[in-house]
Amino acid sequence: VRDVTRGSVAATLYAIIITIEGVVPIASPLLGGIINDVWGWRAIFLMILGYSVVTLTYVYFNFPETLSHKKRITYSLKSSFLTYKEISKQPRFYLPCLSLGLSFSLIYCYVTASPFILMV
Repeated sequence: VRDVTRGSVAATLYAIIITIEGVVPIASPLLGGIINDVWGWRAIFLMILGYSVVTLTYVYFNFPETLSHKKRITYSLKSSFLTYKEISKQPRFYLPCLSLGLSFSLIYCYVTASPFILMV
């Protein structure tokens, strides 16, 4: 959004994006339940595949690259690993990384254990 728009147009687009990000997590379980009841659980994956193909096709043909060729950086896997190596040498990297990892592990523990706890 920031690459191609400015001012009130950008604000409007951001508002639409945020609204979609708020509505989709609410509507998705309902839509998934309907799809599951009508066509079965395998149809959910086919719907996601179809949606992904349509979205990627639309984005590919309708959203041009905004970064000029001069400013583009060629990607290499080796440079990524070297960057990760440099980051991992920094002591201040470990506490936020550990905190984030533990937070996600708590979420996964809750998601795994909650059905058994709530059924009792």
